[in-house]
Amino acid sequence: MTPKERAKRSSVWVGVTTVTAAICLLAAGLSAPGSVQFFVASTATAIVYFLVFFIVPTKPPVSEYGHYRDLGIGLLAGLALLGVFIAGALLIYQLPALTHPVQGLLENARGGALLPSLLVTAVNGVAEELHFRRTIPSTITGSPWKKIVISLVTYMAVSSMLGVPLLVLAALVVGAVAHWLVHRGYGLLAPIVMHLTWSLGMALLLPVILQ
Repeated sequence: MTPKERAKRSSVWVGVTTVTAAICLLAAGLSAPGSVQFFVASTATAIVYFLVFFIVPTKPPVSEYGHYRDLGIGLLAGLALLGVFIAGALLIYQLPALTHPVQGLLENARGGALLPSLLVTAVNGVAEELHFRRTIPSTITGSPWKKIVISLVTYMAVSSMLGVPLLVLAALVVGAVAHWLVHRGYGLLAPIVMHLTWSLGMALLLPVILQ
């Protein structure tokens, strides 16, 4: 198989799995909050991302600063994003059209389902970073900005399947910061830590703030 044929096959794999993950998220969005169907569909999304990550050969982003610095900058970036989003949540609290879908999503962390919800959030956070910050960019030819834009737009489109408008905005902001970290040479560990810090912090704090 020639390099061109391998690249084409990889692009097909990535496209099919991305669409499959979007369908899984759509199923999760249509499921009752806290239901088995929601957690099964959400877990299936992560499994799809992990599978294509191991199937498609990719070149990992190079870390120029070392793992400890990557971890630290990822943690700081995640905490900064958490502060910004918490402040934003307080501002939009009086807009039911935006907060109601978020409340429905947060119901998954209530009623005794907090630990499963946090676990699914963490696993999906890692899987999303592997897919949208490594797998997809590695299969796109062209300039780094082209890879970033396509990956970011795809991330937003897939996130919209959950039916929560604010998650699309979150995908834009979180995805942009994650790509910036990779572009600045912080490897893949920094965006993963950033994503986990932000997403787990939101899962724990938002139910209290929007109570």
